Amino acid sequence: MASPSLSFRPNPYSSEFIPIPISSEYVVSNPLLPKKKASDASSSTALVAPSLSEMMSTLNHSLSDLGFPILSTGSFHVAVDWKETSVTHVIKAAVPGFTKEQVKIEMEDDGRVLIISGEKKAEKKDQQEGEKVMLAEMGSGKFCRKFNLPENAKVDEIDATIKDGVLTVTIPKVEVPKKNLKSIKISAA
Repeated sequence: MASPSLSFRPNPYSSEFIPIPISSEYVVSNPLLPKKKASDASSSTALVAPSLSEMMSTLNHSLSDLGFPILSTGSFHVAVDWKETSVTHVIKAAVPGFTKEQVKIEMEDDGRVLIISGEKKAEKKDQQEGEKVMLAEMGSGKFCRKFNLPENAKVDEIDATIKDGVLTVTIPKVEVPKKNLKSIKISAA
């Protein structure tokens, strides 16, 4: 019986998949995952599974070594859609629970990298005597996404709105003049 595996497609335009084997010794046998020692285990060499953020970090570093962009950084994963119309680029990011004051949109110095980041600080709630928190998943954290904008993006006219947990960044397009090509004559040697 074949061992179970996950598939990873490094290029969305390719039909090639890279299998990632899964076994009962997943943490021990997978060289991509960091190994951690259990703090309260009876054996000082016992291994525990890494957290999801550690696995995402390892995947991001592995993909960036192969030339792929970093998926996202921080403790929140922000899903993004980017579409290009005839007149604009529209980037939509799912940022539920974030206000406009908690989200920043910036351009890096060269003017071609758009950075969308955000931070949600933990809310301090007064706890009454006799109360105890049973579940607290709406915590605090950060995210950061970077986008390489194409040459036709008009970066000085970017507009952004946030509504119903969706950040919409609209980037107008400009006509990019075609570059003149100079023909080089080839002589026989």
